[in-house]
Amino acid sequence: MINGIPFVGIYAPFPRSGKGEVLKTFVEQGYVELTFARVVKSTMKFFLMELGATEEEADWHLYDDGKEECIDVLDCEMTGGQLLSTFATDYVRDTIHKRVWLDRTLQDAEEYLESNPPPKGFILQDQRFENEHYEVDVSIRLVREGVTSHTRSKKSEGNLEHLYHEYELTNNGTLDELKVKTLQIIKEIE
Repeated sequence: MINGIPFVGIYAPFPRSGKGEVLKTFVEQGYVELTFARVVKSTMKFFLMELGATEEEADWHLYDDGKEECIDVLDCEMTGGQLLSTFATDYVRDTIHKRVWLDRTLQDAEEYLESNPPPKGFILQDQRFENEHYEVDVSIRLVREGVTSHTRSKKSEGNLEHLYHEYELTNNGTLDELKVKTLQIIKEIE
């Protein structure tokens, strides 16, 4: 919590569980999105463009639906999701400092508050490690039936299963049903 403003973290053991939809609902309700991956994605975008990818190609692999597709400028040796998790976890988090992305995200929150009115809360959709879990005030575990595997780094996906989450949200219906469930959690948090 920074200045009395809660941090809500969304954790999903697998990609494609609906984190983006839950995040969107929180933002619609006055929460501000923060992401541990902001600096990672902008760094990898620069990297891919230096290797010859267009800005659109880099964005597609890092921000859009192309996260699970192989990257041509890397001779299809890895996907956007693999590149992000390998760089962020193996090269930076495990080699340089375990709190690097967490500390940068907390700094983003403080910088936001310096020039904006306080939001209802901050929402993080990419909670993956214990130190990130313990920094949030409320953790939501999101599960989507039928999604049980991924091709990303084992280190950065599914690490928080053994921890307590204040809420468990099962995404097994329509987008409208997921929104209703998310709104109920927001109401309980407030």
